[in-house]
Amino acid sequence: MPPPPRNMSITSAAQLLQQYATGVRGFLRVELEGANLQGANLRGADLRVVRFSAANLSGAHLRETILIGANLCQTNLREADLTDADLRGANLSGADLSQADLTYAVLSYAVMRTVNLQGTTLQGANLPKADLQGSDLRGANLRSANLRGANLSQADLRTADLIKANLSETNLTDVNFQGALYNQYTRFDTGFDPLYWGMVFSGEL
Repeated sequence: MPPPPRNMSITSAAQLLQQYATGVRGFLRVELEGANLQGANLRGADLRVVRFSAANLSGAHLRETILIGANLCQTNLREADLTDADLRGANLSGADLSQADLTYAVLSYAVMRTVNLQGTTLQGANLPKADLQGSDLRGANLRSANLRGANLSQADLRTADLIKANLSETNLTDVNFQGALYNQYTRFDTGFDPLYWGMVFSGEL
């Protein structure tokens, strides 16, 4: 299948927002590296294969957006709302997603190396086969998140909430779990001892 056609009419953040305001939602393969879209409302937009590397999307409203295959390397997404967003196969390496809301977001096969996810909400998020090597997930909410087969090697999950999360078949090499919460429904591979790794059991359902 050939790649989707690029929206050639968009050359600036102002044009993107103007077209969105008129009802346009298809912005396939738009290239706006380094653009300032702070606080922008792009809810429900189709942003497949866009190039927004190093852009400022802090506080942006990106709920239900389609960002499949997007290049978001080094992008500032601090406090952005990405609830129910589809980020399958997106490249978020080096991005700042601290305090962002990714509740129920789809991040399967996403590349998320060295991402700042401090205090980020990933409740119910789908992250199978995602690459989170070296990422900072301190205090992140990963309740009921699916991390099956993900790469969490060298990630920092201190005080993260992993209640009901699925970490089966996950690469946990050199992960820092100190103070992270889990319960009887958190899934680990056979032989993994969460208490040995400094995790804290919670009786909360």
